[in-house]
Amino acid sequence: MIAGTYFGSAVVAAVLAVLLINGSLTTWWFFLLVSLIFVVASAGASWTGLRSPWEDPRTWA
Repeated sequence: MIAGTYFGSAVVAAVLAVLLINGSLTTWWFFLLVSLIFVVASAGASWTGLRSPWEDPRTWA
């Protein structure tokens, strides 16, 4: 799940890079893609902190 979100944000970043190189990027598309990268990467980062009690051995005692 975590790797998938980071891979997804990398794919969107690659699309952004291609559009920047081609020069076919408007301000709104740039803002949309950067926001999408942030949201997808943030989901992966926040997922690392979400662990259920049965996955954490410290809570088994």
